Amino acid sequence: MFIFSNGGAVPMWQQRAGHGETPVFWDYHVVVVVETDEAFVWDLDHRGPFPQPLHEYLKVSFPNAENWPPEARPIFRLTPSKDYRAKFSSNRAHMMDEQGHYLQPPPPWDVIVQSNEGDWMDALDRADPSWGRVFNQAQLQCRFPSLSASGGGGGG
Repeated sequence: MFIFSNGGAVPMWQQRAGHGETPVFWDYHVVVVVETDEAFVWDLDHRGPFPQPLHEYLKVSFPNAENWPPEARPIFRLTPSKDYRAKFSSNRAHMMDEQGHYLQPPPPWDVIVQSNEGDWMDALDRADPSWGRVFNQAQLQCRFPSLSASGGGGGG
């Protein structure tokens, strides 16, 4: 699942890169959602339990998101894993300054470069359905019935 916003950066709480109660602003963030009888999130950058029920993850990562300015509210794109593996690429250029130096330490894993022309920006293009369905937080709660039953997450 890709997480982004219309404003170019989505604030997220409980991220390892954050300090205390300060959010981290990601240009985009990618997590794994596994759905069994309940949906669980696997977020390598999150401070919470691993995996964490999706409704809890939304609640702590996006507190009171329904009250945020519209451009900051999270947008979620559910992308099937086979499509992600086949299409997603990132050379991390968006993480560098004009001289090619990282603005923050990069993740410890190698860059993800596919043989096609796919790019992380393509996944954020709301008009391109080939990357999966796009949801706001309220729509995501409807997509996963266990979220609605537990009252998880703020609106969106």
